[in-house]
Amino acid sequence: MSRVNFTLVRPSYTPDANPETIMQILAGTNHRVVIAGADISLQGTTPSNAPVIFDFLVQTTAGTAGSGATTVAEVLQDRGQDEDPELTITCYDGSGAAEPTASSVIAEFSIHEQGTFPWRPEKPIIVKTAERVGLRYKRATFVAVSVTLYCEE
Repeated sequence: MSRVNFTLVRPSYTPDANPETIMQILAGTNHRVVIAGADISLQGTTPSNAPVIFDFLVQTTAGTAGSGATTVAEVLQDRGQDEDPELTITCYDGSGAAEPTASSVIAEFSIHEQGTFPWRPEKPIIVKTAERVGLRYKRATFVAVSVTLYCEE
């Protein structure tokens, strides 16, 4: 399989823990996933609040998604593309029993709670075969967030 381009869309929800994993990608066996960018939107209402910190990080366990966790919409970007990406996406809702185990942080950035951030790294994040990479929300007060990841396999 080569160059399967796709977009992952996490619908809006409000985290209720600090930190909280929003979504996690687990690359399939003998496959890798490249995260080329993300659009992260926050629906806060207070202009004077501190920004929300987000990080992409390697995670060594899946954690527990929770009873209210939603699924991600997987959208193939290339017309006529008939191959499905080999990966597992888990979305979290904060009601789970366990947050995934954090390992090393790959990238960290902050977004004002009333903003949308088009994150485009100089070097894309490569999720190696059978590796887990999560996107985590870090702030003690919570606002609704939605995420779109631009990926390829």
